[in-house]
Amino acid sequence: MDRLPSPIPPQSPIAANDPKESGAHASLKQPSQHRAVFKRLGRNLGWVLGGRGFQALVSLAYLALAARAMGPERFGVFTLVLAYGQAIANLVQFQSSQAAIRYGAIHIESRQNDRLARLIGFTATVDVVTAVLGAGVAALGVRIAAPLLGWTLAPRAIAQLLASVLLLSTGSTPTGVLRLFNRFDLLTGCGAAASIARLAGVIAAWSMHGGIAAFLTVWAATTLLEQAAQWVATLRVLPMRLQFGRLAMTAALSENPRLWRFMLQTNFSSSLTLFWSQLGVLAVGAVAGPATAGAVRLAAKLTKAIAKPVQILSGVL
Repeated sequence: MDRLPSPIPPQSPIAANDPKESGAHASLKQPSQHRAVFKRLGRNLGWVLGGRGFQALVSLAYLALAARAMGPERFGVFTLVLAYGQAIANLVQFQSSQAAIRYGAIHIESRQNDRLARLIGFTATVDVVTAVLGAGVAALGVRIAAPLLGWTLAPRAIAQLLASVLLLSTGSTPTGVLRLFNRFDLLTGCGAAASIARLAGVIAAWSMHGGIAAFLTVWAATTLLEQAAQWVATLRVLPMRLQFGRLAMTAALSENPRLWRFMLQTNFSSSLTLFWSQLGVLAVGAVAGPATAGAVRLAAKLTKAIAKPVQILSGVL
Protein backbone atom coordinates (compact mmCIF):
# COMPACT_ATOMS: atom_id res chain seq x y z
CA MET A 1 0.00 0.00 0.00
CA ASP A 2 1.46 3.35 -0.98
CA ARG A 3 1.72 5.85 1.79
CA LEU A 4 2.24 9.58 1.88
CA PRO A 5 5.55 10.67 3.40
CA SER A 6 5.23 11.66 7.01
CA PRO A 7 5.66 15.40 7.60
CA ILE A 8 6.48 14.79 11.29
CA PRO A 9 10.08 13.88 12.11
CA PRO A 10 10.56 10.91 14.46
CA GLN A 11 11.12 11.57 18.15
CA SER A 12 14.54 11.14 19.59
CA PRO A 13 14.98 8.11 21.91
CA ILE A 14 15.46 10.43 24.90
CA ALA A 15 12.23 12.31 24.29
CA ALA A 16 10.38 9.06 23.71
CA ASN A 17 11.52 7.44 26.98
CA ASP A 18 11.67 10.45 29.30
CA PRO A 19 8.23 11.83 30.29
CA LYS A 20 9.70 15.19 31.28
CA GLU A 21 11.56 15.57 28.02
CA SER A 22 8.47 14.44 26.10
CA GLY A 23 6.25 16.93 27.93
CA ALA A 24 8.70 19.77 27.37
CA HIS A 25 8.98 18.84 23.73
CA ALA A 26 5.18 18.87 23.35
CA SER A 27 4.83 22.22 25.12
CA LEU A 28 7.40 23.77 22.79
CA LYS A 29 5.79 22.13 19.78
CA GLN A 30 2.24 23.41 20.36
CA PRO A 31 2.95 27.15 19.85
CA SER A 32 4.82 26.43 16.62
CA GLN A 33 1.93 24.28 15.39
CA HIS A 34 -0.54 27.06 16.20
CA ARG A 35 1.62 29.58 14.37
CA ALA A 36 1.79 27.27 11.37
CA VAL A 37 -2.01 26.89 11.31
CA PHE A 38 -2.61 30.64 11.49
CA LYS A 39 0.08 31.27 8.90
CA ARG A 40 -1.60 28.79 6.55
CA LEU A 41 -5.02 30.35 7.14
CA GLY A 42 -3.64 33.83 6.51
CA ARG A 43 -1.90 32.74 3.33
CA ASN A 44 -4.99 30.95 2.01
CA LEU A 45 -7.22 33.85 2.93
CA GLY A 46 -4.93 36.27 1.13
CA TRP A 47 -4.94 34.20 -2.04
CA VAL A 48 -8.72 33.74 -2.04
CA LEU A 49 -9.61 37.31 -1.12
CA GLY A 50 -7.20 38.73 -3.66
CA GLY A 51 -8.28 36.33 -6.38
CA ARG A 52 -12.01 36.69 -5.79
CA GLY A 53 -11.73 40.45 -5.55
CA PHE A 54 -9.88 40.58 -8.85
CA GLN A 55 -12.37 38.23 -10.51
CA ALA A 56 -15.32 40.26 -9.19
CA LEU A 57 -13.96 43.46 -10.74
CA VAL A 58 -13.18 41.75 -14.03
CA SER A 59 -16.61 40.07 -14.14
CA LEU A 60 -18.36 43.39 -13.65
CA ALA A 61 -16.23 44.82 -16.46
CA TYR A 62 -17.02 42.10 -19.00
CA LEU A 63 -20.72 42.05 -18.09
CA ALA A 64 -20.90 45.81 -18.54
CA LEU A 65 -19.11 45.53 -21.90
CA ALA A 66 -21.43 42.73 -23.01
CA ALA A 67 -24.50 44.74 -22.02
CA ARG A 68 -23.14 47.79 -23.81
CA ALA A 69 -22.33 45.82 -26.95
CA MET A 70 -25.59 43.91 -27.24
CA GLY A 71 -28.08 46.44 -25.93
CA PRO A 72 -30.85 45.80 -23.36
CA GLU A 73 -32.96 43.37 -25.38
CA ARG A 74 -30.20 41.14 -26.74
CA PHE A 75 -28.31 41.24 -23.46
CA GLY A 76 -31.52 40.06 -21.80
CA VAL A 77 -31.73 37.08 -24.15
CA PHE A 78 -28.04 36.38 -23.48
CA THR A 79 -28.76 36.52 -19.74
CA LEU A 80 -31.70 34.13 -19.98
CA VAL A 81 -29.78 31.57 -22.04
CA LEU A 82 -26.87 31.74 -19.60
CA ALA A 83 -29.20 31.50 -16.58
CA TYR A 84 -30.91 28.44 -18.07
CA GLY A 85 -27.61 26.64 -18.59
CA GLN A 86 -26.38 27.51 -15.11
CA ALA A 87 -29.68 26.47 -13.53
CA ILE A 88 -29.50 23.00 -15.10
CA ALA A 89 -25.84 22.65 -14.12
CA ASN A 90 -26.50 23.71 -10.53
CA LEU A 91 -29.49 21.38 -10.19
CA VAL A 92 -27.88 18.25 -11.60
CA GLN A 93 -24.18 18.55 -10.73
CA PHE A 94 -23.00 17.13 -7.40
CA GLN A 95 -20.88 19.20 -5.03
CA SER A 96 -18.14 16.59 -5.21
CA SER A 97 -15.52 18.96 -3.80
CA GLN A 98 -17.07 18.65 -0.34
CA ALA A 99 -16.70 14.86 -0.39
CA ALA A 100 -13.14 15.13 -1.68
CA ILE A 101 -12.23 17.46 1.18
CA ARG A 102 -14.02 15.63 3.99
CA TYR A 103 -12.95 12.07 3.21
CA GLY A 104 -9.69 13.00 1.53
CA ALA A 105 -8.45 14.66 4.73
CA ILE A 106 -8.94 11.35 6.55
CA HIS A 107 -6.88 9.45 4.00
CA ILE A 108 -4.11 12.04 4.03
CA GLU A 109 -3.99 11.90 7.82
CA SER A 110 -3.68 8.11 7.71
CA ARG A 111 -1.21 8.38 4.79
CA GLN A 112 -3.17 6.06 2.50
CA ASN A 113 -2.50 7.01 -1.09
CA ASP A 114 -4.49 4.17 -2.58
CA ARG A 115 -7.70 5.12 -0.79
CA LEU A 116 -7.28 8.76 -1.74
CA ALA A 117 -6.77 7.75 -5.40
CA ARG A 118 -9.99 5.73 -5.39
CA LEU A 119 -11.95 8.51 -3.65
CA ILE A 120 -10.90 11.19 -6.16
CA GLY A 121 -11.51 8.79 -9.03
CA PHE A 122 -15.00 8.17 -7.65
CA THR A 123 -15.92 11.86 -7.34
CA ALA A 124 -14.51 12.60 -10.82
CA THR A 125 -16.61 9.76 -12.27
CA VAL A 126 -19.71 11.15 -10.56
CA ASP A 127 -18.98 14.55 -12.14
CA VAL A 128 -18.84 13.05 -15.63
CA VAL A 129 -21.91 10.81 -15.22
CA THR A 130 -24.07 13.63 -13.86
CA ALA A 131 -22.89 15.90 -16.69
CA VAL A 132 -24.06 13.37 -19.28
CA LEU A 133 -27.40 12.89 -17.52
CA GLY A 134 -27.76 16.65 -17.15
CA ALA A 135 -27.35 17.12 -20.91
CA GLY A 136 -30.48 15.01 -21.34
CA VAL A 137 -32.31 17.07 -18.73
CA ALA A 138 -31.27 20.26 -20.55
CA ALA A 139 -32.62 18.92 -23.85
CA LEU A 140 -35.99 18.12 -22.29
CA GLY A 141 -36.14 21.29 -20.20
CA VAL A 142 -35.57 23.62 -23.14
CA ARG A 143 -38.85 22.40 -24.65
CA ILE A 144 -40.63 23.79 -21.58
CA ALA A 145 -38.55 26.94 -21.14
CA ALA A 146 -38.52 28.11 -24.77
CA PRO A 147 -42.26 28.92 -25.07
CA LEU A 148 -42.25 30.69 -21.70
CA LEU A 149 -39.23 32.82 -22.60
CA GLY A 150 -40.19 33.45 -26.21
CA TRP A 151 -37.13 31.74 -27.68
CA THR A 152 -36.87 31.01 -31.37
CA LEU A 153 -35.02 27.97 -32.74
CA ALA A 154 -31.59 29.64 -32.49
CA PRO A 155 -31.76 30.49 -28.76
CA ARG A 156 -33.15 27.01 -28.07
CA ALA A 157 -30.20 25.30 -29.71
CA ILE A 158 -27.70 27.63 -28.05
CA ALA A 159 -29.28 27.13 -24.61
CA GLN A 160 -29.16 23.36 -24.93
CA LEU A 161 -25.55 23.38 -26.13
CA LEU A 162 -24.44 25.86 -23.47
CA ALA A 163 -26.06 23.81 -20.70
CA SER A 164 -24.17 20.72 -21.89
CA VAL A 165 -20.85 22.62 -21.94
CA LEU A 166 -21.44 24.08 -18.48
CA LEU A 167 -22.28 20.63 -17.12
CA LEU A 168 -19.02 19.23 -18.47
CA SER A 169 -17.01 22.15 -17.06
CA THR A 170 -18.53 22.64 -13.60
CA GLY A 171 -17.41 19.42 -11.93
CA SER A 172 -16.00 20.47 -8.59
CA THR A 173 -13.60 17.59 -7.89
CA PRO A 174 -10.44 19.55 -8.87
CA THR A 175 -11.54 22.48 -6.70
CA GLY A 176 -11.86 20.13 -3.73
CA VAL A 177 -8.45 18.53 -4.35
CA LEU A 178 -6.65 21.87 -4.59
CA ARG A 179 -8.32 23.06 -1.39
CA LEU A 180 -7.51 19.75 0.28
CA PHE A 181 -3.80 20.21 -0.44
CA ASN A 182 -3.92 23.94 0.46
CA ARG A 183 -3.07 25.00 -3.08
CA PHE A 184 -5.28 28.07 -3.05
CA ASP A 185 -2.60 29.79 -5.11
CA LEU A 186 -3.19 27.43 -8.04
CA LEU A 187 -6.96 27.63 -7.59
CA THR A 188 -6.82 31.43 -7.64
CA GLY A 189 -4.51 31.45 -10.64
CA CYS A 190 -6.89 29.27 -12.68
CA GLY A 191 -9.84 31.53 -11.90
CA ALA A 192 -7.91 34.71 -12.64
CA ALA A 193 -6.62 33.35 -15.95
CA ALA A 194 -10.15 32.39 -17.01
CA SER A 195 -11.47 35.84 -16.05
CA ILE A 196 -8.77 37.60 -18.08
CA ALA A 197 -9.45 35.32 -21.04
CA ARG A 198 -13.18 36.02 -20.80
CA LEU A 199 -12.61 39.78 -20.69
CA ALA A 200 -10.36 39.51 -23.74
CA GLY A 201 -12.97 37.41 -25.53
CA VAL A 202 -15.73 39.91 -24.77
CA ILE A 203 -13.59 42.77 -26.08
CA ALA A 204 -12.90 40.77 -29.25
CA ALA A 205 -16.60 39.94 -29.73
CA TRP A 206 -17.50 43.60 -29.19
CA SER A 207 -14.90 44.84 -31.67
CA MET A 208 -16.21 42.39 -34.30
CA HIS A 209 -19.83 43.35 -33.59
CA GLY A 210 -20.62 39.80 -32.51
CA GLY A 211 -24.12 38.70 -31.60
CA ILE A 212 -25.52 36.66 -28.74
CA ALA A 213 -23.92 33.44 -30.00
CA ALA A 214 -20.46 35.05 -30.04
CA PHE A 215 -20.65 36.19 -26.42
CA LEU A 216 -22.06 32.87 -25.23
CA THR A 217 -19.23 31.09 -27.06
CA VAL A 218 -16.77 33.21 -25.10
CA TRP A 219 -18.47 32.21 -21.83
CA ALA A 220 -18.48 28.52 -22.70
CA ALA A 221 -14.87 28.45 -23.95
CA THR A 222 -13.46 30.25 -20.91
CA THR A 223 -15.44 28.02 -18.55
CA LEU A 224 -13.90 24.97 -20.22
CA LEU A 225 -10.49 26.64 -20.03
CA GLU A 226 -10.80 27.14 -16.28
CA GLN A 227 -11.89 23.54 -15.73
CA ALA A 228 -9.01 22.22 -17.84
CA ALA A 229 -6.51 24.39 -15.96
CA GLN A 230 -7.82 23.15 -12.62
CA TRP A 231 -7.46 19.53 -13.71
CA VAL A 232 -3.89 20.11 -14.91
CA ALA A 233 -3.06 21.69 -11.53
CA THR A 234 -4.83 18.86 -9.69
CA LEU A 235 -2.90 16.12 -11.48
CA ARG A 236 0.35 17.91 -10.68
CA VAL A 237 -0.54 18.22 -6.99
CA LEU A 238 -1.76 14.66 -6.42
CA PRO A 239 1.07 12.36 -5.28
CA MET A 240 -0.39 9.33 -7.11
CA ARG A 241 -2.39 8.24 -10.13
CA LEU A 242 -6.17 8.17 -9.87
CA GLN A 243 -8.02 4.86 -9.89
CA PHE A 244 -11.17 4.35 -11.96
CA GLY A 245 -13.44 1.47 -12.85
CA ARG A 246 -16.12 -0.63 -11.17
CA LEU A 247 -13.81 -2.26 -8.61
CA ALA A 248 -12.28 1.08 -7.62
CA MET A 249 -15.72 2.68 -7.19
CA THR A 250 -16.97 -0.25 -5.10
CA ALA A 251 -13.89 -0.02 -2.92
CA ALA A 252 -14.32 3.74 -2.53
CA LEU A 253 -17.86 3.27 -1.28
CA SER A 254 -16.72 0.70 1.30
CA GLU A 255 -13.70 2.74 2.41
CA ASN A 256 -15.68 5.97 2.86
CA PRO A 257 -18.70 5.30 5.07
CA ARG A 258 -21.94 7.07 4.08
CA LEU A 259 -20.24 8.67 1.07
CA TRP A 260 -23.39 8.66 -1.08
CA ARG A 261 -25.48 10.04 1.76
CA PHE A 262 -23.03 12.86 2.37
CA MET A 263 -22.87 13.78 -1.32
CA LEU A 264 -26.66 13.76 -1.65
CA GLN A 265 -27.10 15.96 1.42
CA THR A 266 -24.51 18.54 0.36
CA ASN A 267 -25.86 18.54 -3.19
CA PHE A 268 -29.42 19.09 -2.00
CA SER A 269 -28.54 22.01 0.29
CA SER A 270 -26.12 23.88 -1.96
CA SER A 271 -27.49 23.10 -5.42
CA LEU A 272 -31.03 24.18 -4.58
CA THR A 273 -29.76 27.55 -3.35
CA LEU A 274 -27.86 28.15 -6.58
CA PHE A 275 -30.74 26.82 -8.69
CA TRP A 276 -33.31 29.16 -7.16
CA SER A 277 -31.10 32.18 -7.78
CA GLN A 278 -31.00 31.36 -11.51
CA LEU A 279 -34.69 30.44 -11.55
CA GLY A 280 -35.49 33.96 -10.31
CA VAL A 281 -33.83 35.48 -13.37
CA LEU A 282 -35.74 33.08 -15.66
CA ALA A 283 -39.02 33.94 -13.93
CA VAL A 284 -38.42 37.65 -14.43
CA GLY A 285 -37.69 37.02 -18.09
CA ALA A 286 -40.87 35.01 -18.54
CA VAL A 287 -43.03 37.69 -16.88
CA ALA A 288 -41.34 41.03 -17.66
CA GLY A 289 -39.25 40.25 -20.72
CA PRO A 290 -35.53 39.83 -21.53
CA ALA A 291 -34.49 43.45 -20.94
CA THR A 292 -35.73 43.39 -17.34
CA ALA A 293 -34.07 40.01 -16.76
CA GLY A 294 -30.76 41.47 -17.91
CA ALA A 295 -31.09 44.33 -15.43
CA VAL A 296 -31.89 41.86 -12.66
CA ARG A 297 -28.80 39.85 -13.58
CA LEU A 298 -26.54 42.88 -13.24
CA ALA A 299 -28.13 43.81 -9.90
CA ALA A 300 -27.70 40.25 -8.63
CA LYS A 301 -24.04 40.33 -9.67
CA LEU A 302 -23.46 43.45 -7.59
CA THR A 303 -25.26 41.94 -4.60
CA LYS A 304 -23.22 38.76 -4.86
CA ALA A 305 -20.01 40.78 -4.95
CA ILE A 306 -20.99 42.46 -1.68
CA ALA A 307 -21.80 39.15 0.04
CA LYS A 308 -18.75 37.32 -1.29
CA PRO A 309 -16.29 38.14 1.55
CA VAL A 310 -18.36 36.21 4.11
CA GLN A 311 -18.61 33.19 1.80
CA ILE A 312 -14.87 33.29 1.20
CA LEU A 313 -14.09 33.31 4.93
CA SER A 314 -16.28 30.27 5.56
CA GLY A 315 -14.71 28.40 2.64
CA VAL A 316 -11.14 29.03 3.75
CA LEU A 317 -11.69 28.40 7.45
